[in-house]
Amino acid sequence: MIDLGGTLWKQARELRYQLFFADHGLPESVMDDEREASAWHLAAVRDGDLLGYGRLNQLPDGSWLISQMVVAPACQGQGVGRLILRELIDATVRAGGGVIRLNARCHATAFYRNEGFLPVGEPFVSAITGVEHVEMARGS
Repeated sequence: MIDLGGTLWKQARELRYQLFFADHGLPESVMDDEREASAWHLAAVRDGDLLGYGRLNQLPDGSWLISQMVVAPACQGQGVGRLILRELIDATVRAGGGVIRLNARCHATAFYRNEGFLPVGEPFVSAITGVEHVEMARGS
């Protein structure tokens, strides 16, 4: 896990912005949501280089939310996202387990299905980016 405000978090924030929000012309402040300060922030790093990132929050109902998972373009397709996702899942288990939720871009649902996540409900369009997502969950 990395520290909020630290160098790796800042690099992850820039990567998140570039891959999720910049093409939509949104300001960086769009990432300053109510979950950022309370999240566990995980970075995958090799030789000091940020490879990817994921964020984990425990919700008021006791379930968990994985969000903002991102992998540097040069590292995509190399298993970095799977390592991040598995570590976030393991973090929930170490903290007592429960249902884990995420909102996946529709083109990424197979990736999450391979790790035990199933769709919950119908696809929806993100109010922030206009990109189609579907809620997915795993656990009891």
